[in-house]
Amino acid sequence: MVKTGVILSFLVPAMALAQPVTPAAVPGQAASPRYNLQNDCTSLYPQSAVQAGEQGITIISVHVTADGTVKEPRVARSSGYPDLDNAALSCVNGVKVTPLLSKGVPIEADTDMQVTWRRSTFYGTPATINGVVCPPAYPPLAARLHHEGEVDISYTIGADGWVKNLTVTKSSGYDELDKAVVNCFSQSVFWPVMQQGHGVEIDRKLAINWRLD
Repeated sequence: MVKTGVILSFLVPAMALAQPVTPAAVPGQAASPRYNLQNDCTSLYPQSAVQAGEQGITIISVHVTADGTVKEPRVARSSGYPDLDNAALSCVNGVKVTPLLSKGVPIEADTDMQVTWRRSTFYGTPATINGVVCPPAYPPLAARLHHEGEVDISYTIGADGWVKNLTVTKSSGYDELDKAVVNCFSQSVFWPVMQQGHGVEIDRKLAINWRLD
């Protein structure tokens, strides 16, 4: 049975699979990676929108304080449906996220958040300038062999949005699962976080759980 769900992420966390491309110059719009949230907006999916089959992506511009509190949300790009946009605003306003870190120090900055409304189960994936979605589809070999596990990575998103210092801090125990994560994030180019009009480096840690349902 397909469940209704919502993906909420910070922009870098975009959402359809696409072939990586070399990005143009980074626009001035602020954005950042997805961080851990206390809710995923699923419970706020308007019932009327579900019944009408409404789906889409709402981009919300926000201010994130040094303690990780999301403030001042506004719709930067509409999903095309006012009820979904309003639900997105309600969802993110005041939510607590893992603070944005630059060189290990929490910072206060402006960024964009992305709420993807779609009929699916919830999972969190980051969004990128070049359209790469991580993690990718389940590696076929791992699926055939019923391999499952968790891959933990750490990396830095540079002021220009490019990934560097990517390291696997915990292996899944299966090479094909680890490589799928590394290859995906290595190809990702994130929207940078902006502070006083300038891009800043952001430290990221992420756990990818590969599970066969």
